[in-house]
Amino acid sequence: MELERGNLVSPASEVPVIEGQIVTAIRELADRGWGSKAIARVAADAFVDVATVRYSVPYRLVREHVEVAIADDRVQIFHGTTVVATHRRVREPCARVLEPAHVAGLWRTTAPDAVARNGASLAALGRSLETYAAIIGGAQ
Repeated sequence: MELERGNLVSPASEVPVIEGQIVTAIRELADRGWGSKAIARVAADAFVDVATVRYSVPYRLVREHVEVAIADDRVQIFHGTTVVATHRRVREPCARVLEPAHVAGLWRTTAPDAVARNGASLAALGRSLETYAAIIGGAQ
């Protein structure tokens, strides 16, 4: 079975138009300040590494591949065609840039209050410190 060349190659009259559109698109992209793009995999802690800086992404994308667009002043992260994160660009080595909404529900955001730390929480379980002291013979 032989393929017709006319179906595979655009007519010569269309080639300059297509090339012109591509050049225009590249210039527009450069004008927006995008320096480079890269593919990255989201780590188990919901961060992607970009030149030793770690940027957060929504935790539901852990282990997924994302596209990272790097500009002079910002970093945008895409999953498919959807923008899932936008951060200001950080140039400090080994820095972490975290958007709290990306990990909401994964980490405790408030420390336990002082009442829960001083033993009062044992009473909620039906025990007290005196009960434990009596068991080991420390309270008389």
